[in-house]
Amino acid sequence: MSNYRIIDVNNWIRKSQYERFNSFSNPTYGFCVKIDVTEIVNYSKKTKTSFFANFLYVIMRVQNEIDAFKLRCLGDKVVMFDQINPDFTIRTDDGCFNNGGFEYTRNHQEFIARCKKVIEEKSKYANKDESYNEENVLDLIYCSCLTTIDIVSMTHPIKNNDRESNSVPHIFWDKYIKVDDRYFLTLNMTVSHALVDGEELSKGFNLVRKYALSFEEIINY
Repeated sequence: MSNYRIIDVNNWIRKSQYERFNSFSNPTYGFCVKIDVTEIVNYSKKTKTSFFANFLYVIMRVQNEIDAFKLRCLGDKVVMFDQINPDFTIRTDDGCFNNGGFEYTRNHQEFIARCKKVIEEKSKYANKDESYNEENVLDLIYCSCLTTIDIVSMTHPIKNNDRESNSVPHIFWDKYIKVDDRYFLTLNMTVSHALVDGEELSKGFNLVRKYALSFEEIINY
């Protein structure tokens, strides 16, 4: 796992919120928000790069720039990781799925290269002999997309009474569609209410929107 620091819950401004929602068997909630991805679509077509990887870069920039998204429940502690890394679903050539991930980097070109490498390695065949291991992956986000349908809402499979797993953000987006001369998709971010309140979740969506609309600018700084 990445480095982290322990939050002093007794002196934490979120203490009452944390204690209330941490007592729930499932403290998660989320929003589904329309995102204008026109600039990312155009950039991906122009450069012949993966839209998935480019949009994932935006998601990971936001996850690493807002402290609330880096909070996790680790045993009976609350910790904040220095860095959050992507973990996502990869469709295999035989029609099944693998999970893959890599170490996050703010450098856009290196991010795309790492993403491409993982997808190429994991898409060759399904790993039928190894079950998905969630141990020591709290410094990740769980991420998936579905490009065969556009949606208005969605839910995630969530474990009841598993505070560590529930503290990891779950992120999903759908097929982008053209409306007039712009492209839009629906982005879902589901988080633990014990760690992330509505104001900071909306801050995350607004930052995704901002970065998506200025994509070529943000990848250069």
